[in-house]
Amino acid sequence: MGASTRIRAVTALCALAVALLSEPAAAEISFTEEAPSPYAVGTNPFGVVAADFNNDTRPDLAAVNGTSSSLSVFLRHPTSGFVQEGGSPFPVGGGPNYAAVADFNKDGLRDIATSDFAGNTVTVLVRHPTGGFVHEPPIGVPNNPSAIAAGDFNGDTWPDLAVARWSDGLITPLYRTPMGGFNVGAPIMAGANPRQIAVGNFNGDAISDIAVTLNGASPGRVTVILGSPGGLSSTSIAPLVGERPEGVVAHDFNGDGRSDLAVANNGTNNVTILLRNAANTNFDAGPVIPVGANPVGLALGDFDGDGRQDLATANNGEGSVRVLRRKEDGGFAPDPVVPIALGSPPYGIAAGDFNGDSRADLAVTMNATGQLRVLLSTTGTPGSPPPPDQPPAAQQPSPPVARMSINPAPTCIGRSTAFDGSGSSSPNGSIVNYRFEYSERYYPSTVSTEEAIRNVVVSDGPNPIAYRSFDYNLVSSLGGTGRGGGGADSLRADPDIRAAAFVTRDPVDMKLTITDPSGAQASTTQRANFQIPCSLPLESPTVFQPLSAATSVVSATTAAKTLSVRTRCPGIVSCLGDASISTLGFNGKVVASRRKARSVTIAKGSLAVPAGKRQTAKLKVTSRGRRLLRSPGRRKVKITFRTKSPQGKTVSRSRNATLRVRKRG
Repeated sequence: MGASTRIRAVTALCALAVALLSEPAAAEISFTEEAPSPYAVGTNPFGVVAADFNNDTRPDLAAVNGTSSSLSVFLRHPTSGFVQEGGSPFPVGGGPNYAAVADFNKDGLRDIATSDFAGNTVTVLVRHPTGGFVHEPPIGVPNNPSAIAAGDFNGDTWPDLAVARWSDGLITPLYRTPMGGFNVGAPIMAGANPRQIAVGNFNGDAISDIAVTLNGASPGRVTVILGSPGGLSSTSIAPLVGERPEGVVAHDFNGDGRSDLAVANNGTNNVTILLRNAANTNFDAGPVIPVGANPVGLALGDFDGDGRQDLATANNGEGSVRVLRRKEDGGFAPDPVVPIALGSPPYGIAAGDFNGDSRADLAVTMNATGQLRVLLSTTGTPGSPPPPDQPPAAQQPSPPVARMSINPAPTCIGRSTAFDGSGSSSPNGSIVNYRFEYSERYYPSTVSTEEAIRNVVVSDGPNPIAYRSFDYNLVSSLGGTGRGGGGADSLRADPDIRAAAFVTRDPVDMKLTITDPSGAQASTTQRANFQIPCSLPLESPTVFQPLSAATSVVSATTAAKTLSVRTRCPGIVSCLGDASISTLGFNGKVVASRRKARSVTIAKGSLAVPAGKRQTAKLKVTSRGRRLLRSPGRRKVKITFRTKSPQGKTVSRSRNATLRVRKRG
């Protein structure tokens, strides 16, 4: 090689080196805590989930509070930060640890289910359209439910649940039914101390499968159970991972159309990647990446905005979060090299794009301090300034917080109960208005076969307590016996129903909306279950209070007149019964009610008077004879108001009035 050739080669190599050195390296992944984080939650929070609960396109957060047995829900503020929702924390079963999110009733709103370790139950909270959650009846799952996940495990398009049982190593499948509720499936063996569950599609058949980490297995394993048209299979595989595995996520890392796995190993301080094999029968061992001490939580998200899914671990032993960045060659590498220090042990971790910048952010529960911390990704290119800090949510006026209790808690049809509301004092002053309302199903008419839904306002004013009584099983309506629901308010609003009884075998979801002096509002919803008949001793009914029986004039030529009587229902329970002219006296003779004597007919009118309200009844008196009503003069009338209790006991009160008859013209 000549001298000139060597010079050109050296020059080319130098140019290539300069070019390589001048290429910008990928920016290091970085996070900053968003004000006003940290947020106070309940005692010993474990899991955390990120989902859009109020359908505003922004991810919200729910932290599962173990010792306080509740769920703290925070809604994303349009500007920045999170605001705890009215009614939060929501009570759940004893000692919950993790939560699953799905639209269980297909109403377009995301619901939540928790695994309640100490209570041996699963709590399902259905999202209410106007905010808050409504509890479905708890589902019993024995032997310490330790994890929960949602997916369509039988291919019927309804979200199901898989619940891990810590003490006996089984999985209980709960299959959602179109009519509501869950059918409990046969338990499936997973292995020693199942800890967390991931849902994926491991065999590519479009039916959800599960992967369960076995914290008590040695060596460590993750059990994979496939879904099928018949539900979760009774057979499984259990590939090896590190010791004491905890967190697990499912994702198609290699792009073959089938889910792979990443597992956080608490005992060996690393993350194992398992890739679905080409034969679609098991998993091939992938890389094992070191992370911080005792990882518990594992989250999946694109933290640098490059379109590839990265991983983040919550390291309980060293009080940190570590990020494993997905590389172009498909591997993972710690980035940043230095862990993100949190100062105290984290537990649960969830990812979501909280501020809408196309980069995943993190939410972490702090088990020891009872806090939820929010970390925003600030990853950018070298030389570019970091994203500006968002204005703190604390600068926004704090909305009031609504709370409501039920006292006594109803246990059966026939009980009366009070919904007791309260509101926090907002910076704008004390609460000035309490509005109680509930949604009910009813039949629009006596011949209807399709139910409708309407809202019934029970109370709207400064009173923080609303009383409701749910008593009878049938209503009498014009033309026969019909069906009705809700309460005296709904009967009064329905012109087709003429009786004073109603039915509710369904739960009643009462919503409280509070308003402060500035007009800011908050709401919460509580469910009262009236689902079985009461077995109660006879109770005295709330008795009508007769107010007046207006003097009525009957034309001597038509001999027909309607007598108006007014009554009031005192107390806190609706009055149900009737009013009638019990006697009509003329020339010393008495005509009994509901009988024809000398061609006189005296009618009876039904009454359904809400507690504390008044009502007018129309009682029609007719006669075809000459003496009793056609002759001018005065007739003494006795009006009887009869009230019935839910158990059938009757109490009556009477009032006297005068009926005056005069000649027409």
